[in-house]
Amino acid sequence: MIHSLLSRLLPKSLKNRLISVFLLCILLPLILLSVYMFNSVERVLQNKANERDREQLFSLRQRLEDQSGILVKTWTMMGQDPGLEDMLLYPENYEWSDLKKRIEGKFYGISNSFFLTGSQAYYTILDRKGNIYTSFYPDEPIRYDRQISEPGFQGVLRGNQRYLWVTNDTNYVKREVNRSARMVSLYAALTSNYEELYAVLRISMDYEEWFQRAVEASDQNAGGVYYAIADRDGGTVLSSLPDRKLPQESFIRATAAGEKKDGISWRDGEEGILYTAAYIPSLDWYVVKGTPLSLLFAEINGMKGRFFAIFAVFMGLAIGVTVILSSGITRPLFRLQRKMEIVAGSDLKAVLPETKSTEEVQSLTRSFNRMVKDIHDLVNRLKLEERQKQAIRFQVLLSQMNPHFLLNTLNTIKSIAMQRDQDDIHDICVSLGKLLEAGLNLDVDLIHLKEELGLVSAYMQIQNSRFGRRFEVDYEMDPSLHYALIPKSSLQPLVENAIVHGFGQTAESGNIRIRACRQGDRLVIEVEDDGIGLHAAEAKPKRRANAGVGLSNLRERLSLLYQDRAGLSLEPLPSGTLARLELPMLLATPYRKEEEPHENRAVGGG
Repeated sequence: MIHSLLSRLLPKSLKNRLISVFLLCILLPLILLSVYMFNSVERVLQNKANERDREQLFSLRQRLEDQSGILVKTWTMMGQDPGLEDMLLYPENYEWSDLKKRIEGKFYGISNSFFLTGSQAYYTILDRKGNIYTSFYPDEPIRYDRQISEPGFQGVLRGNQRYLWVTNDTNYVKREVNRSARMVSLYAALTSNYEELYAVLRISMDYEEWFQRAVEASDQNAGGVYYAIADRDGGTVLSSLPDRKLPQESFIRATAAGEKKDGISWRDGEEGILYTAAYIPSLDWYVVKGTPLSLLFAEINGMKGRFFAIFAVFMGLAIGVTVILSSGITRPLFRLQRKMEIVAGSDLKAVLPETKSTEEVQSLTRSFNRMVKDIHDLVNRLKLEERQKQAIRFQVLLSQMNPHFLLNTLNTIKSIAMQRDQDDIHDICVSLGKLLEAGLNLDVDLIHLKEELGLVSAYMQIQNSRFGRRFEVDYEMDPSLHYALIPKSSLQPLVENAIVHGFGQTAESGNIRIRACRQGDRLVIEVEDDGIGLHAAEAKPKRRANAGVGLSNLRERLSLLYQDRAGLSLEPLPSGTLARLELPMLLATPYRKEEEPHENRAVGGG
């Protein structure tokens, strides 16, 4: 039982068995073991790198939070200073120069207390009496009305918040003193004991300077390692490498899935960088470190290179042995192939005898015999199709000769009618000529609805001349649909059907209504008549042998042009018949010249 099961599972040919044993027993286990070992080593290295980077970023985050905490302490100290409160509430009690000197002294004293080792802080106070006080020389004159209208000051003045952070604030400091583009600013309310707001304080810190100092002692430029500050959307606020930006898409995915308090790590496959980020709640920022995977896995990549070099040598030897073993099988097959080429070149109908031989030779012989038979059948079908194409081409050329002759004859009759003032004959010739020209134009399948209605008018001109002006046609449609594309000669068969079957067996006059409207991405065209009706027409005997050819021809053309996205239906009415044609909405509005401003261009499509 085991032997029969193995015989069914194992390949039949010796060559395939050798290859299967080599792949399953040697190559596959070796590849799986190697992949497992290398992945395990990479995971260990990545975890260690994540732990080290988290510690560095948590330390960097704590230093930045300490700096922001100092700004909050500075606000608290200023808010509790009664002397500063008196000066800002009653500035009229002081000389301006003395008042300015006193407040600048407050700024200087606080800076010496809190900012001895950190970044420089810059103070701005706006009181409620139109005065502004700064601890710095501005790059350009500061106006009270412009400052008070800034979002930070307005957010505090409106009472929405006692304080707020602005992480991308304007730097007003003189450029010779500070060249940074932006600042981190704390806007805070200074209130009295009665909660009366008497001034708004802005404390700005140069976070670019702080950031550069913070990463100077790190390994920021070692092999492409860099630090960055990013906002919540992954936008790079600062980077230790100016030309390096964070990948926003992978950043957003990682921050959305990770826990902010524990730090976030992710790998960006496109850039080949391992990122670690720590969240700063007070500023809604992330401190990010990027380490190239090539640097992190440099040693393991070297091991991979050596391993795969040895593996390639081993594979070369194994393939060589396989070729030697299989040559004993492929050599007789090659001789058989040469014999088949000789036979196939002399007689395409010849077949090879299926003599008793190895399984490979028998299979090849059967395949060759099937191929010869298929090729013989295919050649016969191609010959038959070629003869059919020639016959069709001859019929097309012949059918084009007769209409061209008829069109030239109509032009001659039209000229004679004009010379003899026979307007009716002239009009019929013009209408018939339009229909013939449209039928001869085989290069166009779709035309504008406006042109198709012109063909219907030409057809009705002929029918009314024939039946004594018995029929009237009304058109109901939006002018924007004039340039909708529909199959050529698709309405004329519907109108002809209404005349022949609706009115052809009566002597009464009739009305035909043609409506077109847009329903979503569909164009619906309806042809309604008030004739004898669908059921009465079907009950009457057919006068023509080819009755119904026009509608069946139209349905076949719709199927060729639109597959199953178009339809034609006939519906009985209490008085008459309704033919409904549904097509995909396609608009092709032509270019309008400037001298035609009264016409509106239709916009849309299907």
